[in-house]
Amino acid sequence: MRKSLLFLSGHLDAGGVERSLVDILRHLDDRFDVDLVLVERLGDYVKRVPDHVNVRLVDLTPTEGPFLPTLGRALRARDGFAAAMRTIIALRRVMGPGTLRMARRLFPFRPRYDCAIAFRTGFCADLLGQVVRADRKIVWWHHGEFDYDGPRETALRETFSLVDRVVTVSEGCRKMLAERDLGLQGRLAVVPNMIDVDDIRRSASSGAPAIPVRSGSGPVIVSVGRLSPEKSMIDCVDACRILVDKGRSPRWYLVGEGDERPRIERAISSARLSGHMVLLGKIPEAHATLAAADVLVHPSRVESFALTVLEALALGIPSVVARSMGPSEYLVDGRDALVVDPGGDSLAAGVERLLDDDRLRGVLASDHSPLLERYSPERVMARLLNDVVLPPGESPS
Repeated sequence: MRKSLLFLSGHLDAGGVERSLVDILRHLDDRFDVDLVLVERLGDYVKRVPDHVNVRLVDLTPTEGPFLPTLGRALRARDGFAAAMRTIIALRRVMGPGTLRMARRLFPFRPRYDCAIAFRTGFCADLLGQVVRADRKIVWWHHGEFDYDGPRETALRETFSLVDRVVTVSEGCRKMLAERDLGLQGRLAVVPNMIDVDDIRRSASSGAPAIPVRSGSGPVIVSVGRLSPEKSMIDCVDACRILVDKGRSPRWYLVGEGDERPRIERAISSARLSGHMVLLGKIPEAHATLAAADVLVHPSRVESFALTVLEALALGIPSVVARSMGPSEYLVDGRDALVVDPGGDSLAAGVERLLDDDRLRGVLASDHSPLLERYSPERVMARLLNDVVLPPGESPS
């Protein structure tokens, strides 16, 4: 008998979390009837979702903003859904999360699912806990740090009390949550992101890099990540300035978008690095661009997994990686990547060492199949189904 699955998330814009969700959807077979409900927008990756997945957009963005103006806009537009949801959200702040149960008739959920998964914490997890009816409820945790204040932690604890499992993408994340008073004893599981090596290599060979590979001289450096404070892309500017001051001529390309873009642009201009650094913006399929690099620099100080680093390994691109929780679990310094302290000085020193040491560069660019196999679709999906989706003692048939 086919199992019914629900995935709840915000959007499918280009990003590590969204790519991981799509990878799972692509590797679920016909034993499952799958619904995907997005509550913000569709996004770049929606075209990669298999046809057998029922994708529904329930746009909650019209409910954002101060209560009266937002409600007024919804009423003038005759948007009954937005008006009802904005009212429920306002009542929720006064009466508590349980108020969300009033929204059960507003969402295109089935009467009951065998398993329902909120692929993000926050409002998606609250919807899962309060609105969705399912035999098993799962919340995914992707964060590399726990930055919840007292009231938000209390609300998180209440949401977690309504689900069967909280899944983290690394053992470090699991330990971080286990150390908090969240009532999760015996309900934490680890399911890492997957790496489909063949798919990544096909994507790299069939696409065109977004960088002028043959123009100019000097090494091509690529960094991929959201332009936000925790991803520390600003550190790349400092590192590039140091390399240029030492007489190097790097061509450094930043792939990603985010709120820090104006700050990074100002830093590039101030350091007079416009001839060396280019912001490429969001690239949904960046494998061809990554494959054109001489070096990947991953500057993030807060990382739960670091999917891009494994993609570089699959493509044979040597990497300089800032030390953080996620990649520290699977990288051996000097064998898989150069693992350095966070910050521009350390990143620049790592790049210099890599460029000057042919032997080291060869080691880091060598075959890493044993490491990548640990995150193969077969292994990750077996873990997902056996440890999370299916009830204890039930195996997929």
